[in-house]
Amino acid sequence: MTSATSSDKKTDPRARLRWVPFRFTGWSFRKNALIAGIASILALLISPGVPLMSYYTQLSHAASSGADSDYVQYIQSDMGDMMPVIVLVLAIMMGLLLLILSSLNYRYMHGKAASDVFHALPITRTKLLLSRFVSVMAMSFLPALISLSATALAVALTPLHGLSAALFFKTVGALAVLCFACCAFTALLAVSTGSGFDMFAALLVTNIGWPVVCILFHSLCQSKLTGYPGFGDMGQNEISFLFSPFGRLLG
Repeated sequence: MTSATSSDKKTDPRARLRWVPFRFTGWSFRKNALIAGIASILALLISPGVPLMSYYTQLSHAASSGADSDYVQYIQSDMGDMMPVIVLVLAIMMGLLLLILSSLNYRYMHGKAASDVFHALPITRTKLLLSRFVSVMAMSFLPALISLSATALAVALTPLHGLSAALFFKTVGALAVLCFACCAFTALLAVSTGSGFDMFAALLVTNIGWPVVCILFHSLCQSKLTGYPGFGDMGQNEISFLFSPFGRLLG
C-alpha cells in the first residue's frame, strides 16, 4: 500500500521555508558585496598603504642623503602618532558606508510598490528587517576590520611598530560596538519614518542637533553661572553624544 504523502523532507514546503531567511540574508550580502569591496580597497590604501609608503619613502630618502639609517628606520617605523588618525578615518569611512548601505537596503519600506512585493515574500517582516540589518552591519564593519587586520600583519612582517595586540582588539571592539549602535539607530529611524528624506532628516537632527543644543547649553551655563565647570573636550562629553552614535565616531 502506497502512502498518499511523501516522507522526503526535501519536498516538504515547511522545511524549505525555514531556509528562506538565511537565503534572503545571503542575497543581501551579495547585493552589497560590490560597494563593500570598493570600500575595503580604499581602507587598505589608507592602512597599511599609507604607513608603508611613508616608511619606505623616508627610508630611501635617508639612504640617499647619507643619514643614519638605523635611527631613521626606528623613527619612521613608529606608527604611534599615526594610529589615532587612521582609526578616525576608518570610523568616518565606516559611517559613510553605513549610510549608503542603509539607504539602499531600507528603501523598500518607503515605497508602496516595493513594500507590497517584499512583504508578500514567504518571510516575516521581523526576519526580513533582521536580514537587512545583519547585512548592513557586516558589510559596513568589514572594510575597517580588513584594514586593521592587514595593518597588524604588516606590523608583524615589517619593521613597523606602534600597534600592539591590546590596541588592536580594543580598536576593533570599539568600532564593532559603534557600528552596531549606528546600524540599530538607522534601522529604528528607517522603520519609524515614511520616506528616505525623513530618515536622513531625523538622523541629522538627532546626531547634529542634539550635540549643538548641549554645547549651547554648556556655554550659556558657563557664562552665566559662577563656578560652573568648563565644557572640556566635546569628544569626551558623554551627555552631548548620548543620542548621537554617528557623532561618537568622531569622538
